Amino acid sequence: MTLWRLLLLAIAAFLSWQILTHGLAAHYAQRLARGDADALPQLLRWQPDHPRVLYQEGLREVGEDRQAALDRFARAYAANPTDPYPLVAVAALYFDSGRAEEADALMQLADRLKPVDPRIQQRLALHWDQRGDPATALRHLSKAMSANGRIRQENLPVMLRLAEDPALRGLLEPIALEAPMWWPGFFGYAANRAASTEVVRYLLALRRQAGADDITAAERIAYQNRLLRDGFAAEAYLAWLNGLEPAAREQLGLVFNGGFELPLGNSGFAWQARPHKQLTIRPLRTLGTAGSKSLLVRFSSFDDRFAHLGQRLFLQPGRYRLTGVARVDRLETEGGVRWRVQCHGEGNALLGESRVFRGPAPWGDFSIDFDVPARNCDTQDLRLVSAGKHNFELAMDGALWFDALRIQRADGDDAEDGADAVRNP
Repeated sequence: MTLWRLLLLAIAAFLSWQILTHGLAAHYAQRLARGDADALPQLLRWQPDHPRVLYQEGLREVGEDRQAALDRFARAYAANPTDPYPLVAVAALYFDSGRAEEADALMQLADRLKPVDPRIQQRLALHWDQRGDPATALRHLSKAMSANGRIRQENLPVMLRLAEDPALRGLLEPIALEAPMWWPGFFGYAANRAASTEVVRYLLALRRQAGADDITAAERIAYQNRLLRDGFAAEAYLAWLNGLEPAAREQLGLVFNGGFELPLGNSGFAWQARPHKQLTIRPLRTLGTAGSKSLLVRFSSFDDRFAHLGQRLFLQPGRYRLTGVARVDRLETEGGVRWRVQCHGEGNALLGESRVFRGPAPWGDFSIDFDVPARNCDTQDLRLVSAGKHNFELAMDGALWFDALRIQRADGDDAEDGADAVRNP
């Protein structure tokens, strides 16, 4: 009986040792796979014939003994046929020695084993580029970019160079039609950095081929901003207009959403409110106005220069009047705030300012008369800003409301909004 117990204890100890050995080996193998080179000596200690050990030893021997390296890679793959890395390493050696078709077959097998692994997809992209098949290389690079943020950022300039080269840009067409998850970010990158507006137009046209519904809000905003930057104000306005929902189109005018019935859009020619932890800017229900909502602007111990709310306008040259209503619940400040209209253009010429709002005041009208010049003022900026000029005048605490903002031409004709002006210049 004692002998039987000793045998059981020996078996249990052996199994425990095997579990410990394989467990530690698996742990260090995972660390090694994540790029931790310090894990290799530990893996060698616990399981010297582990596939990862064989693979790393093969990499070290590539430069000195190619046949020994091939043997290591073969043993590593035999020990773990689900790991594509030994196949990729062998494929590289085959390609360098002129065995390109065999290298292709190994790479295709590696792709089937790990179709979404970003490092494998990046290696596949390199292989097919070396094989003179840029379309296949780009497809694999796109997969790698979708799966890995670092690879995505590193290759945005590559994608932009393709788009800027008329002889190569056709390679992007099948990629754009697939709408990969990295494309909106790339489009924003290209819209900001492309050498010409024509490149940005081309990229958006590719996406439109996939369906207008697939174009994201971020892409639309990036496109509009680039058009505005390059001086294509009318084209930018129409691009923004065509992206509006039916409910938003009902709020069109020379001021968009001047009654604040819609949420603030933060894009194109809509209201844009820059966030700040000491500010609240949003449409809410309140008493005393005709519509269902008015705009609340609340300051909570705010001590910065305020210019956080504005809208880009698209007005033709001429004389205009801005009207609106305001209520000041309680705004403790030395300087207060006012509405300001100025040009987007050379010098940002000031066109007009409203009265200053501060202290308690019931609902009341306000207005600004201003002239839009024919030069250097293709678009304009309507903005609520700090009225004070000195630092001690900037601190504000309290709330005020605005509603019914409207711009009319001096002759009283309010029918010619921005869209009419674009269609009938």
